[in-house]
Amino acid sequence: MLRRNKRTRKDAVPIMAAVALLACQWAYAQYFVSIGAYRAAETAEELAAEATEKAAMTFSSRAADTPDGDIYRVVAGPFDSRDEAQSGATRAREAGYVDGWIVTFGMPAAARPVTEAGVDDLLDAPLDSIGVDELSLDDWSLDDDLPPIEVLLEGLPDIPPVEPAPATAAPIEPVQEVVVPENYRLNRLRRDARAQPEARGGPGTFRARMKWYTSGRTLPVGDALREQTGESNPLAHNADLRLMWRPRVGAIKLHVDHSTVWLRSEAAGRSPGLTFDQTPTGDARRLMDLTWGDKAADADGMQRLHRLDRFAAEYQGKRFRVSIGRQALSWGGGMVFQPMDLFNPFSPTTVDQDYKAGDDMVLIERLFSDGSDLQVLAVARRESAEGAARGDVAEASSSIAAKYAMVLNDSELELMAARHYGEQVVGAGMRIPLGGALLRSDLVWTRAEGRVHLSAVVNADYTFGLAGSPVHVFAEYFHNGFGVGELPADLADLPTSLLKRVALRGELFNLMQNYLAAGTSFQWHFLLNQTLAVLTNLHDYSYVAQTALNYDASNASRLQVGFAVPIGSAGDEFGTLAVGDDVTVGGGEQGFVRFVRYF
Repeated sequence: MLRRNKRTRKDAVPIMAAVALLACQWAYAQYFVSIGAYRAAETAEELAAEATEKAAMTFSSRAADTPDGDIYRVVAGPFDSRDEAQSGATRAREAGYVDGWIVTFGMPAAARPVTEAGVDDLLDAPLDSIGVDELSLDDWSLDDDLPPIEVLLEGLPDIPPVEPAPATAAPIEPVQEVVVPENYRLNRLRRDARAQPEARGGPGTFRARMKWYTSGRTLPVGDALREQTGESNPLAHNADLRLMWRPRVGAIKLHVDHSTVWLRSEAAGRSPGLTFDQTPTGDARRLMDLTWGDKAADADGMQRLHRLDRFAAEYQGKRFRVSIGRQALSWGGGMVFQPMDLFNPFSPTTVDQDYKAGDDMVLIERLFSDGSDLQVLAVARRESAEGAARGDVAEASSSIAAKYAMVLNDSELELMAARHYGEQVVGAGMRIPLGGALLRSDLVWTRAEGRVHLSAVVNADYTFGLAGSPVHVFAEYFHNGFGVGELPADLADLPTSLLKRVALRGELFNLMQNYLAAGTSFQWHFLLNQTLAVLTNLHDYSYVAQTALNYDASNASRLQVGFAVPIGSAGDEFGTLAVGDDVTVGGGEQGFVRFVRYF
């Protein structure tokens, strides 16, 4: 309401005219783009500063008072139209904030906050003592258009009072607050290159991540690794200190991440279909060799090495960005399987997905005013070589690709074309909201060795509130165009195109054609959540069940404990596979403990 001050009737005329004019306006809506909510103000402010720089639009931290304490939300806006908000949400996602969504508020125009300067401009009359004591938003309506996040909101937002501004002050932005539950968390089981913000704290500052990871396996009798090492329950350890630096030199921003890695494994190798860890240990096929130290394990299975995992220079304008050097990129909408992601995709069972391995590339991105986005890149790679020698850079080993993403009302369409390892690749993807769920699909055609292979993924996910906590569920179907309908007796007889993608390129992690994945994420406590996923081979009906408990000791640290159980018979993909007389690979349970701390 407006403050009631003693005025003459003549002084009241401008006020009455302003109120009448505002009351005659049609109801309007304002739109915000939200990318996260946190209990720590410092964390939210750092993310807001980082997102403002990366997405080329202004984000801020907004505090909301809940019965259990303050929640700090990172939002951009307000936007006056849905198209502008959609463009902002697209820009946020392309900058790496993949779970950005639109929050829509509608209210009568008469309730719209009006600053003193705004009324002066409208009526050209001085209003020296008009202020806003409070804003009542009882008739605001909430319409969240990018489900399923805002279904967790309880009740309508409360807006704190806006302090009156001096008559000489510039117009103030109305403070818009959204109350979210204390247990609110963005946990989407996403497979994205930027699952963690890169280096909070602003340009030129150092940040660090310390990781400790230990995994253990049970090897069945007759397993090749067990026969070779004599270990029936081998352990693997991984310690990683990642230093991140983001200096700026004029208009150029540098991305420099140095990793000091210590690895020890009692039995090197992995079970088919189960890859818990994908820590890079060399650059044999990359353009630049930025790894030094023990690139090969010694007799005790130990490696100590240093590596520059990010080493790139970036120039960003208002509508475009150019970056050159080692960097990471993810394409496609798969949650477990990634047929459209041609560049170091994660395995379906990989635990550490904070940082994706980078490639040496030139990346050009162009953002258009309608929210569409164009990415063009070139990746240089070397041919394989024997021993320690590095092969020559070759066109047949390199990639050139482009992806165009456009907004179609509430949906998104992606088109991709590439020449990858000398093969022609074309892809298309859709993102369609359906009620409270989000449907994604990718189709990828690859011409290789005289044949066209069609790979596809379709998934849907939904988040809902249960007993005051968010529960996320998803399901995904994957068709592997390079897979086989039946496994051969000898794995060496698998098609060459499949073996290259599994053993050499690291683009595929499964051998057969059709798979189904389903999972959920839920909270036992606001600091403790659990994920559960099941991967099923639809040919032999073997499957892998994987679960993890995640304890957030603070905003900067996480402890994870989990295990995976493959279930299948002899000859099944997730069972045991023969590789010789009475010698097998695969099968056996795996467990892990992982601790991560950010500084």
